[in-house]
Amino acid sequence: MNKNTTSTVRALALLGVVGAGVVMSASAQAGGTTLGAMGDSLTDEYFEESYSYAQNWVQQLAVYRGIDVGPTAAEAGQPGGTWGEPRRTGYGYNWARSGATSASLLGDGQHTGLADQIAPNGINYAVLAIGANDFIAIPLPGYAYYEIYHGNWTPQQIENYVQQILANINTALVTVLETDVELVLVNVLDYGLLPTVWGSPFFSDPDKRQLVADVIAQVNDGVADLACDHQLVLFDASGFAQVVFGTHHGLHEFLILGNVSIQLWESDSAANNNPFAGFVHDGVHPHTHLQGVMANLILEAFNIGYGTAVPLFSEQEILEHAGIAYGGKDTLQSQIGRYSDFVFNFALSGDLDCDGVVAILDLLALLAAWGACPDPPDPCAADLDGDGNVGILDLLTLLANWG
Repeated sequence: MNKNTTSTVRALALLGVVGAGVVMSASAQAGGTTLGAMGDSLTDEYFEESYSYAQNWVQQLAVYRGIDVGPTAAEAGQPGGTWGEPRRTGYGYNWARSGATSASLLGDGQHTGLADQIAPNGINYAVLAIGANDFIAIPLPGYAYYEIYHGNWTPQQIENYVQQILANINTALVTVLETDVELVLVNVLDYGLLPTVWGSPFFSDPDKRQLVADVIAQVNDGVADLACDHQLVLFDASGFAQVVFGTHHGLHEFLILGNVSIQLWESDSAANNNPFAGFVHDGVHPHTHLQGVMANLILEAFNIGYGTAVPLFSEQEILEHAGIAYGGKDTLQSQIGRYSDFVFNFALSGDLDCDGVVAILDLLALLAAWGACPDPPDPCAADLDGDGNVGILDLLTLLANWG
């Protein structure tokens, strides 16, 4: 049953047109969470690295929520306990690789590798989180961050670069979405908000860092368009990072999580002597507690968009996973707002104008398209159930998702 059919069944059930048994079979898709992932070092398992004392969001979902991300290479009996390059030893359905860019993701075959696994392994959900390393802050000519920071690239060079990143992301999406997997797309984070970047002598000017941030915002506008075009759920990781870390002209030093102060300007030691630090000892990768919050945001995206209903981690759990005692009360929401504020549900049937809400403009667009749909290549967005006509079932689906 595809997404549009499921939405129609639920709409009819809400309006008393079909029985409860049909609703249960539609809702049953939320069970059995098997997850595949593509991305870079934020998604690649931390146990592959020198900072294996910490856990990233994939590990925490697998270990503490029992989400199936596949066996490790050792568990699968792979020779030498490794999958072989370009992969290493981690979970079988996690294709993310440390250092990956949007281009190397394609070159390494993350998208094709995951796509080939989806049907035979029953993978029903996926995450794509890529693009941060396309703007990695290396103080050398030829790297995008350096060139934009110093004003060396023309507007056309910047536009070409942005469009190439978006084309790469779209290629990965098209390949994986042909399998009908339900996917959360994550937008691009800004390395310039890290203390190892803004605290270095190479990138200390906030005005110049903002030049790069503005280009990343252009990419993220395009990522939102891709989420809309493919009817996906978007996790606004960039917006979340700005709320947590601040802006280039107003950086935040602390995050109060579970009434405990997380020190955003500090890095842990290789011996894990400072679990309160915002980052592991390389100063780049978020520590277990921040990755735990990321895990919640990924879960929230799946719960909102695809009805997975997997319980989120409490603030106490997030701290305990990091080896930190709970401070006695929850404080995160007062710091960052609701998790749902960072989730945009473009998978919602009936959101014809892709603003994340089903409302009057969508209803008017559907009514204007009432009747038979044109043949391809001019698809009809208002044909929510895919039957070639805009009619009562499409209207019922839109009304069921109103607001």
